[in-house]
This record gives sequence, structure tokens and C-alpha cells, in this order.
Amino acid sequence: MRNRQWRGAARAAIARALDGVTATDETEIRRILFAAYPFGAREFTPYRVWCDEVRAAIERRAGGVTLRRKPSRRDLDKLERWNRAAYTGSKDNA
Repeated sequence: MRNRQWRGAARAAIARALDGVTATDETEIRRILFAAYPFGAREFTPYRVWCDEVRAAIERRAGGVTLRRKPSRRDLDKLERWNRAAYTGSKDNA
């Protein structure tokens, strides 16, 4: 199954799971979605796609509020360079 097919199946399963759910608590919604996982083992591409779609569904229910994500190593390196430049007065903060 291709990534697009995993994504479509994940979206359909999430829509079925959340159909008629009035809960607004993120923990309760995550519990419902955890139980609705349709792909068997929670590993590899299907699970990664599922997690992406769960995150997107929760963000949509929250009115577009972006959930916290762990910063990437690249982002942390940029921040470190920027902070170093800000404290030393250097203009090299790219």
C-alpha cells in the first residue's frame, strides 16, 4: 500500500471514530483514536502516517491550534547560532 493509500485509510478510520463524538478533551480524543487504529502492528509507514493524521485531526478540532512538536536538530542548531551571534554582537546569524 502506498503512502497515499495509508493516509486515505487513516483519515477514513479517524472520521468513523470521531463521528458523533462531542468530547473536547484532547486526552479523551486521543484515547478514542488509539482504539481506532486500523493497521495492525504500530510500526513503519502506516503508524507514521497514522500519527500525522491523528495530529492533524486534533489540530482541526482545536480550531487550527498547532500542537507542540519536538524541535529538530536543525532548528536547535539555528537557534544556537542565533543566540551565539546575539550575545557576541556578530552579524553572522544565518
